[in-house]
Amino acid sequence: MIEQGASDLHISTGSPPQIRIDGKMTMLTSPNLSSAETKQLCYSVLTDAQKRRFEEENELDLSFGVKGLSRFRGNLFVQRGAVAGAFRAIPFDIKSFEDLGLPSVVRSLSKNRVGWFWSPVQQGVVNRQRSQQLLMRSIQSVANISSQSKIRLSICILTRNVWLISVRSG
Repeated sequence: MIEQGASDLHISTGSPPQIRIDGKMTMLTSPNLSSAETKQLCYSVLTDAQKRRFEEENELDLSFGVKGLSRFRGNLFVQRGAVAGAFRAIPFDIKSFEDLGLPSVVRSLSKNRVGWFWSPVQQGVVNRQRSQQLLMRSIQSVANISSQSKIRLSICILTRNVWLISVRSG
């Protein structure tokens, strides 16, 4: 997973493990996993206490690290009566703005002492206007700002569907 530059690993019964590289899922060249194999793979990173909790609740969120490799976040769940898991690599190194390919305006905005919201935005003018209205209501609710207060937004469009928004009130 790490060697191939994948961000995620998905393990489920009846198919080979899949990895996500640059947002695209790719099946590994291995045989379909049996129920016993998926359980063994998923359980291999669990403590005894985590195994008991998973068996009681049929779902488990966890994190673990592999020295010299990476940290990982995982979610185990039951899918079609069998254990399945999704794991995400959390690199030890924090990437720079440049390494992430973010616009220079994001660095400037990050220096403000204000609130930040990541906002998924639906496509289309009508949907975008509706998204802005919903976002304003959310901000007012979360920040406990009255609807009469002035709110100033700085909006940086990172992609056509994700906005980074800086909020100031007063």
